[in-house]
Amino acid sequence: MAGSAALPIYFESSWSILSIIGLWNVFVALILYSTLGWSRILLVPLVVSVATAISNGMCFYAFYMEYATVNTAVASAFADVFWVVQEAGLSFYSYIILARWLKGTARTIFLTMFWSLLAVIIALRGAILVSRIQFTLDKVAEPQTTARRQAIINHLHSGYFSAIALVELNSAFFLLRNFSRARRFANTESVLGHLMRSTEVRLALLALIGVTRAVTYSFQTAIQSANSVASQIDRFVYTTECLFPIVMFVDILASRLVASDGGTTSVSSRSRSRGRAPSKSVARQLGQTQTAGQSAINIHPAVDDESISEARNISISRTVEFEVYDGEGRRTDYGTKS
Repeated sequence: MAGSAALPIYFESSWSILSIIGLWNVFVALILYSTLGWSRILLVPLVVSVATAISNGMCFYAFYMEYATVNTAVASAFADVFWVVQEAGLSFYSYIILARWLKGTARTIFLTMFWSLLAVIIALRGAILVSRIQFTLDKVAEPQTTARRQAIINHLHSGYFSAIALVELNSAFFLLRNFSRARRFANTESVLGHLMRSTEVRLALLALIGVTRAVTYSFQTAIQSANSVASQIDRFVYTTECLFPIVMFVDILASRLVASDGGTTSVSSRSRSRGRAPSKSVARQLGQTQTAGQSAINIHPAVDDESISEARNISISRTVEFEVYDGEGRRTDYGTKS
């Protein structure tokens, strides 16, 4: 083992920054968990962030430090395992929504395509893992052999990142199609509009990341080293991938905010109307009119408090509140009914 003065310092490397990003995202996920409560969709950025922190730390240990060959090979294997958890795990955000929402033939087609592509991703990453272990164990290989192995790893990465992009395209197709259909029949226009826009953003970002890394990694000349323009671009794109859980956090919070905003509006309308006859503006909003001497019944649908991402159907709940007024504007009855 070389002297410690010749070894790189972890916290002066880019891998330490990427690990810290993962740890910070874990901290943010735990804050959201304590605030919003348990949600399977929140588990996705949490697991991805944990994998980000571990994989980048293992990468530095395996490829930048000088330890026993077996230790280096084991660290390299752990890095590849957690990288596939990080990179393929991002697609489970859309999967959780669609697995609960889709029915019949559409669900079968989606699940078949998703798991088939995921199997391809895992197989390609497994091949990368084995190739890197061979690369690590055979340190005295000829330069031509080393170059050939690096080329194989590059080609495997191109297929790996392309498959990840295809998984997200598959999920985005079913999400956008079903959001578009539901939008024509549901009363939750603002919620569905937000979900469609957020899906488009996720599609654009993840597809761009997958395609860009498939291209840039093919020019890699040294294992885990940003020593060329293409490899530096690849490192930049990978950094944005490490930051992607932040997009999910924003999407989760925005979905809750948009969903609760409708409920707040309904509650405010009920609070203003209790104790007096509804105004003409309120009556018009409810699709009713009231003139002097007439009785009126106001019905207020209650917005489902469940997160839109966890709901099986995007709609208002079947529980309503009602208020009955006589012709003089006095409230004669009120209550709730399912």
